[in-house]
Amino acid sequence: MGFPVVRLRHHGPIARIEIPVQDFPRIMRPGTLRTIASSLKSLGYLWIALDIEGYRMGSLNRPLTGKGPERT
Repeated sequence: MGFPVVRLRHHGPIARIEIPVQDFPRIMRPGTLRTIASSLKSLGYLWIALDIEGYRMGSLNRPLTGKGPERT
């Protein structure tokens, strides 16, 4: 869909999308949302979530490093 940076996290029935915050207005367009939802649901996801913190490198490692709310 032309997003230069995107990551999809698989959490069982949930697909969590990470994109840079500056791309939020573009992904929130109704046509874009419908296309993404349809595509991901066809793969078996029941819910699709947009990570409101946006894309950030190493975010999955926060629980391992003790940084972030998971360890407070």
